[in-house]
Amino acid sequence: IIGAASMAMQCMLQGFSAGSARRGIFGKIHKEDKSVPKDGYPDMGNGRYAAKLSDEDWLKFNNLQRVHYNYLEGLAPAITWTLLSGLVFPRFSAAVSGAYIIGRQLFSYGYSRKGASGRLAGALVQDVCILASVG
Repeated sequence: IIGAASMAMQCMLQGFSAGSARRGIFGKIHKEDKSVPKDGYPDMGNGRYAAKLSDEDWLKFNNLQRVHYNYLEGLAPAITWTLLSGLVFPRFSAAVSGAYIIGRQLFSYGYSRKGASGRLAGALVQDVCILASVG
């Protein structure tokens, strides 16, 4: 249960990171063009307001968005398998969920700094952990 809750907490914290970057990046544009909201909503990175971003800011923002969305996409299965495996193998499940969280952090760090090519190490750790939980 602690492993599953930790995954949810980590996902939430990554959302805060993306939100902070959103306010910083779109806030710069807002200073120049008041028609752009300070936080850029409802633009999710490919809309009318994002078109006003520099290439560097656009890439940074979209990489952070992708990191968070990727976590959201994989969170339900990861938590489900963690909880189910924890019913039979609680210590093993706790260890695997801890390794998953480390893998997710590696994924996030690599992707946010190097784009898709930086995610490999973290993705491998996560995938092995999910397979271990299922098997």
